[in-house]
Amino acid sequence: MALFGREFIAVPDSAKSQIVFKWPDINIRRMSRAIVDADELALFVNKGQVEGTMGPGQHLIDADELPFLGAFIDYATRGNAYRAELYFVGTREYTGQKFGGRIDNVQDPRTGLVVTLRIFGDYSLRPKDPAALVTQLTGTVDTSDNSAVTDWISNQVLKVARTLVTEKILGDGWPILGLAAKTDEFCPLLISAANDEISGYGLELVRMGNVEINLEDNDEEALKRLAKDTAYTSLAGGFSQYSSGEAMLGAGEGMAKGGAATSGAFLAAGLNAMSQQPAIAGTGSEPGASSGRHFCAQCGLPLGAEAKFCPNCGVKLDG
Repeated sequence: MALFGREFIAVPDSAKSQIVFKWPDINIRRMSRAIVDADELALFVNKGQVEGTMGPGQHLIDADELPFLGAFIDYATRGNAYRAELYFVGTREYTGQKFGGRIDNVQDPRTGLVVTLRIFGDYSLRPKDPAALVTQLTGTVDTSDNSAVTDWISNQVLKVARTLVTEKILGDGWPILGLAAKTDEFCPLLISAANDEISGYGLELVRMGNVEINLEDNDEEALKRLAKDTAYTSLAGGFSQYSSGEAMLGAGEGMAKGGAATSGAFLAAGLNAMSQQPAIAGTGSEPGASSGRHFCAQCGLPLGAEAKFCPNCGVKLDG
């Protein structure tokens, strides 16, 4: 097995999912063979500089075939090895990378309520400049998994998302309730802005997936409630009218549950609601004051002067 490991240089099956794989031996035996898969690029690095590359295929490790290796001859081995670091960088698209976290406290443009926004999602990543990736991000560390690459990129995506979401809500008036409708517009903007941020590391975002911008539970409940109250107030013509309507609805629900015992509350709510209405034009008095309006003795429903039966409980009226 040791002989095989020295004669053939390739990414082992257990590391095929890695974006960057570093060959563990810096003394690379002359006349061994390097196998570079179709979705890989191999790089020889010396003193932090990429000195040469090998594309997909099988390569003989010899200066006659790869002239740049002449600079790495290990004379301690009488020229039988080259002293250099060898990296394999995947060039395919790596999917399922996660990002997410808190965005900021943002004021909803429609209700004025300040809420805490969060964003979560995943993205796919692809190396576009393997040399920059190795020299600018991973360096000479042993990248035994992809976290050395993806953790940093995920932080950059979140940073860009914070700025972009805040700008769209405060600058363009995007409503916080219903942000899902903006996903198709938001994701390309996020990809473009994130790529501007990470281009120096030799990587690029390809696509976003399952992006969700949401609220903390308490903020979501408060925002929905305020949005409902604001809409109903507008429909009712004002806050006073909306409050009166809410009181009458509440009293009616209580009467339906509690029967005659709640008729007093319903009557009080009705009287309060009527007291908020403007006087009848030309009379200078409240509605019902001069019209002979009276109330059902059984259920308390306001009735017209000519009513003979209560339309609510059906009782016959006196007089």
